[in-house]
Amino acid sequence: MVRKKSPQDWNTVERFEAIVHCHHLTDDQASAYCREQGIYLHHLNTWKAEFLSESKSTESVYKQAQTKLKQENKRLHKELNRKEKALSETAALLVLSKKVPSDLGEKAAD
Repeated sequence: MVRKKSPQDWNTVERFEAIVHCHHLTDDQASAYCREQGIYLHHLNTWKAEFLSESKSTESVYKQAQTKLKQENKRLHKELNRKEKALSETAALLVLSKKVPSDLGEKAAD
């Protein structure tokens, strides 16, 4: 004899499978399925609403994370450009400092 589980004993996977199984069924067919499983139709509706609200909150979390990553990426690119400019300026000054004494006929400092 199969022991029926109470709605609270159903895990997430079982709840999702029940929702998917009843998705295409009419209300009468879904009610019959629920009676076989030992649950009520309102349990399925509640579980479906929970899944939908979780997916919406998950989407907003992903969007916030994506926005944060874009801001961090923009900040890092700015910093990289600043450092590249400073490095090129330093390299140009170094090259010029070595050329200037030899152009004026002076000995370069060793």
